[in-house]
Amino acid sequence: VNVDLMGHPVDLRWNLDRPLPFALGTVDGIFHEHLLEHLPLQAGLEFLRSSYRLLRPGGVLRVVVPDAGAYLESYTSGGAGMIEQVRPGRPTDMLVVNELFYNYTHAAMYDEETLALFMKAVGFEDVKRREFGESRLQPCPDSDHRRPESLYVEAVK
Repeated sequence: VNVDLMGHPVDLRWNLDRPLPFALGTVDGIFHEHLLEHLPLQAGLEFLRSSYRLLRPGGVLRVVVPDAGAYLESYTSGGAGMIEQVRPGRPTDMLVVNELFYNYTHAAMYDEETLALFMKAVGFEDVKRREFGESRLQPCPDSDHRRPESLYVEAVK
């Protein structure tokens, strides 16, 4: 079931300011891609907590966010890596960092360590970084156009 406020295709149009309309402990898997960074940190933590409550025991959460850690590593390396590969041609590397953090209505950014910490804090286990297309959720729902700059983390309830 694709739950979204807009986009295509959407099975259930829903504003995430309201609790999702699913019974607690009944969902097999939850996937969200480039969503968490649009919520302030506390709201993101609450959304992960809500996801945990919806999942059945053994259910899987797959979270995809921009890889802020890789961008910052690239910044400290003079643009080598992520900045050169994904956002080349900017006048300065700091403009790339600002673009990532402040454009697109981003409210929080994550690296692997921080995202894993949040997932574990709400009760998830077996929290692991994954690669594009490598998922317990099949078919894997990753969007190819987001692949170059994304961090993929999965966890189990």
